[in-house]
Amino acid sequence: MSASIPEKLDNQDDQSSNFDIASFQHKRLGAWDLYTKRDTWSWSVVITSPLGSIGTLSTYRKDLVYVLRTLGDLWDIAGGLIVLYFLAIVPNMFLPSIGLWYSGQLIKQVEIAIETRVIDPDELFKIIVIKFLCSILQLALDFISEKTQAMLRLRSRRAYIARVARAVSRLDVPTASDPIIQSKLAQLAGQAFTTGSSMHFPSATAAVAVLSQSTTVASTIISIISQVWVLFAVLRAQPDGVALAATTAVRYVFSLLYSQGFLGIANSTWAATTENQAYIRMMGLYNSVCYTKHRQEIYTNNLATYMSDAFKGLQDQLGDINSQPFWDLHEELFDSGATMKQLRAFLETALKELPKGLFMLRAIHTPLSIPVSMASLNVVEQSTSSFLQQFVNMRWHIYHFSASMKTLRVLYEIEVAENTISDGKVPYPENAQNLRSGISIEFRDVSFKYPGKVDYAVRHISFRVEAGQLCVIVGTNGSGKSTLLKLLTRVYDVSEGEILVDGIDIKTLKLHDLHRAMSVLFQDYSHFQLSLRDNIAIGDPENASDDDRVLEAARLSGVDSIIEKLPEKYDTYLHRPVQDIYNNIPPGVKKLFGRETTVNAGRMGVGSHDKTDTWLSGGQMQKLAVARTFMRSLPDDPRVGLLLFDEPSAHLDPRAEYDLFARLRTLRGEKTMFFSTHRFGNLTRHADLILYMHDSAIIETGTHEQLLERGGQYAELWKIQAQAFI
Repeated sequence: MSASIPEKLDNQDDQSSNFDIASFQHKRLGAWDLYTKRDTWSWSVVITSPLGSIGTLSTYRKDLVYVLRTLGDLWDIAGGLIVLYFLAIVPNMFLPSIGLWYSGQLIKQVEIAIETRVIDPDELFKIIVIKFLCSILQLALDFISEKTQAMLRLRSRRAYIARVARAVSRLDVPTASDPIIQSKLAQLAGQAFTTGSSMHFPSATAAVAVLSQSTTVASTIISIISQVWVLFAVLRAQPDGVALAATTAVRYVFSLLYSQGFLGIANSTWAATTENQAYIRMMGLYNSVCYTKHRQEIYTNNLATYMSDAFKGLQDQLGDINSQPFWDLHEELFDSGATMKQLRAFLETALKELPKGLFMLRAIHTPLSIPVSMASLNVVEQSTSSFLQQFVNMRWHIYHFSASMKTLRVLYEIEVAENTISDGKVPYPENAQNLRSGISIEFRDVSFKYPGKVDYAVRHISFRVEAGQLCVIVGTNGSGKSTLLKLLTRVYDVSEGEILVDGIDIKTLKLHDLHRAMSVLFQDYSHFQLSLRDNIAIGDPENASDDDRVLEAARLSGVDSIIEKLPEKYDTYLHRPVQDIYNNIPPGVKKLFGRETTVNAGRMGVGSHDKTDTWLSGGQMQKLAVARTFMRSLPDDPRVGLLLFDEPSAHLDPRAEYDLFARLRTLRGEKTMFFSTHRFGNLTRHADLILYMHDSAIIETGTHEQLLERGGQYAELWKIQAQAFI
């Protein structure tokens, strides 16, 4: 969906600062719409150090293995382009030196002509032709290498972003929660470059950057060595060679110390937005697999493959350009600033004339040396400028190589990171039809500590639930109820004891098969940065495109009536994964593109997420999570035999809780169900087994009637809650 150009870019209260469309230019950048205010561009200068990172040359030796691996990956992505790139870059390593060499030969011919009054036309013609061909060929090869790099960046960016999504989505919860892994994930996902509106995807561009920087540094070293030799030879033969070189170098020292900064980034007024739904959904999927808070649901619902494939499909749908983040297309922002560009060009031109001034002074004193001096001046200018410019370029390429290689190293490490939860090898179940009648579960003396914790979360837990039974786990907050369900789904493995599923050790079962046979709603559920429809549909990846199933799940959870009241209904985003970007907005602007701004005027910032989440109460959000679980909890679904609900009514009012319990009893059919709660509700009366937990242990088991007859802690708490309604 393409965005239409609005009459006003904001709905601000202060009419004195008006984003009138007449004062803005509109450009389409891939999936983005960029609005720039006319005549507001400015320019800034950044003072840089010429020797900042030469010391990181050692990085090349340390990362040689990764460099070779990156080249292999790029070969798999676009081998033909790699061949073309090297065919362009290798000859270019030697062409500057060849050109300078023949410039020196030209000076010799001039000296011979002055001394002997004889010109060798054949030799002179050969020198001129070779120099001309070197110049033309160098320009052509530069053009080919630049275009090839651009095509490689597009190809590799798509491939590496999808690769990041695949590598991150496969991690289990304990592995993804490890501080070291989390630090790497932050680097990999580009959070340091994230505005929320678009990620710069450092890992996506790093591969081609490594290729470009490696070859550039290698070619620069070769060129510098050869050009130093030529320059030394020329200076040694000319009395004013050192002075010529010094005056020539001034212009390049100026460029070295004062590099052009971002044009217009500080003081220009502009805003960018996207309404491309495919791009927004693609970014929502990327954010979902990269954020740790979604790890549990992705892992237990077998979403890794689904989300990776959906991401890749949207990439293919959008194509190379439209799938790019804003900051990878931002060069369009900086096309202006002509005045300051001209000023800089004027200064550089003036400095460029210094060597010619020295030449004129020498010509006045020694007129006969004019031909030789003119040729020497030309060679010295070429040698000095080429040497200094390549030195500067090499410094920057070495610096960026280190950063790019660090990012790629993290990706390769994440790809081979071993999950804490080892996969089993036994397929489950042997007969899929058996799942209709539920799954038997047995805990045998199970104890568990969370990683890095000293105290046990659960201790010496033993119980058995037969296939098709309803088990309700009751206890106060922190008693260990949620932990039992996380152990049952292998979010974590037990520290001691064992869990049996249909009599089979749970650790021996294939994780994908185990999770496919379950439908889970955790107490600490999360909602993805996707539309409401996708948030429900993702509960059953195999039927995510079935709209009727989505609507039925929403109806059963009671969230359908809430969604229908929203302006965009099922297309509403709880958290918009792509934010608007803007700079230097006038005072008084409170909204851009219908969304609230989040920084003060005059500063660069991003538009806030849609506020849909503030419209939904805790109970409504929980109903949405229940709807996602219902996608795989229908009685006629033969793939699921175990239903797990962790505090699904914690935020519901009594009426909504009663309706939920009634639906759960109906939907369960003959399937096994575990239901944890800290409240004594209607469902406990129908439980085949109640596990009453306190202080990380099960202290009472039985049916509701049995536990009341015993008069223990369960009965005591039941009476306390019952008295609240008397």
